[in-house]
Amino acid sequence: ESWPVDLPGLTERALRNLRRRARRARDYDLVREPIGGFPTVAFQSRDGWASTVVLLPDAIERLFGRDPALFIAPSRDLLVRLPHDVDLAFATWLAEEFEADDPNALRLEGFEWRDGRVRCRPLLRDAVAV
Repeated sequence: ESWPVDLPGLTERALRNLRRRARRARDYDLVREPIGGFPTVAFQSRDGWASTVVLLPDAIERLFGRDPALFIAPSRDLLVRLPHDVDLAFATWLAEEFEADDPNALRLEGFEWRDGRVRCRPLLRDAVAV
């Protein structure tokens, strides 16, 4: 409340800063490696902000392409692209595996990328095995 800026101004400034950082991200910051038979692409900024790329559709498209995908963001500096039709149990398992190694894990839901838009996609967190 004591900052001389309102919430919309703060949001605009934060997104502008993020866009500036995201423009510096390049293809060589991406690791393309299959995991569990699924093609994955992982991005790390090496500066602690990779997960926030889900806030910038233009950065997602530039880094990962236009094809539909499911993203997981298990930590501040990791964003993983999975195929759009990946099994949610696998996506949940992968997110939880990464989170188990990070004491500050984000434990977020997934993010669906389709038609230039990002939407939350619930993972199967705490699902009871049948």
